Amino acid sequence: MNKIAVLGKGTAGSLTYNHFAFFTNWDIDVYYDSNIEERSVGEGTTIDVVKDLKTINKLDFYNTKELFDATYKTGIYYKNWSDHDYFHTFPMPEMSIHFDAKKLQEYFKKYHEDRINFIDKKIDTYDQVKADHIIDCRGAPKNYDNYYKAKYIPVNSVMLCKVDYDPRFDYTICDAVEYGWIFSIPLKNKISYGYLFNRNITDKEKIKYEFKKYIKKTHNNINEFKNIDFENYYRKNNFTKEITYNGNASFFLEPIEATSLTTVNSINRKLYDYLFNENSLSGINNWYLKEFNNIQVIINIHYYAKNKFKNSFWEYAKDLSSQCIQENKEDLKQILFFANNNMELDNQYGTWLIHSFKQNFKGLNLYDF
Repeated sequence: MNKIAVLGKGTAGSLTYNHFAFFTNWDIDVYYDSNIEERSVGEGTTIDVVKDLKTINKLDFYNTKELFDATYKTGIYYKNWSDHDYFHTFPMPEMSIHFDAKKLQEYFKKYHEDRINFIDKKIDTYDQVKADHIIDCRGAPKNYDNYYKAKYIPVNSVMLCKVDYDPRFDYTICDAVEYGWIFSIPLKNKISYGYLFNRNITDKEKIKYEFKKYIKKTHNNINEFKNIDFENYYRKNNFTKEITYNGNASFFLEPIEATSLTTVNSINRKLYDYLFNENSLSGINNWYLKEFNNIQVIINIHYYAKNKFKNSFWEYAKDLSSQCIQENKEDLKQILFFANNNMELDNQYGTWLIHSFKQNFKGLNLYDF
């Protein structure tokens, strides 16, 4: 192995070349199309991404605040998902961050400008790229022939809005509301809001009206609303001998537990193991499929809990979550047993260890499956 090529320099592409630039001595080419603007929305993640920033880039929390408008993320505050609100926190003394994605991407490019060859070129076919292995991070596919649609995710659209404000909280808020749920992510001098809903059930103008009412409870300076429709999907075969897919070229599942960037990192690590002959293609592809089943379970335990909303959206979400829980009941029974007996899981389940299950089981009143 002498050279890898990363296609795309968005957040997933940036994390990918950052990983391989540190852990290998290979030549790295990064191809990007300057006519495509990377998305600049506030993002939250989990502690493993922060650990990489410390290990690879020698950053601490103060640096991230200055470099890409990061704020502390002590966990996720869930409102209205059950009969009481609750926190899903990281294990002490760990914390993560919220950050401006575009500034993170700019930082990585500057950090590696002497190590990596950045090439402004639109890639239409893989034979335009000369490398021993290609990692495609160019975003959502044009069609889904090579993908599984995630069966159990009830939301497929998000309405976004940023509000200029000095945040007074250091956690992500996930608030269950009438037609879906709303996230609030504190960034430096602004808050990023997003209303997740199902476009096939609720009209977008209705969502915009309800969203505006929600934000106006605390802010008057509302900026422009932007709507993004999406699919929930993951690849049928993510790793091949010549090409690996990552970021939205590989998958997308709704962001309720900030699983995306953790999964990006996990894909990079599995690929590294394969390239160094520590794992087989079949092994890492099997891991990948199991991972997305388990992440759907993590997402669906939130929709499975009883809340106060009774309408078409929540009935649909409850039906999907019930199917998901039923198909994975034996796993959840064992995890619940471990949680009740203060036992740790042998491996991560999706992106969670036992402390996450314990907090969410209690917060969602899930004591049996």
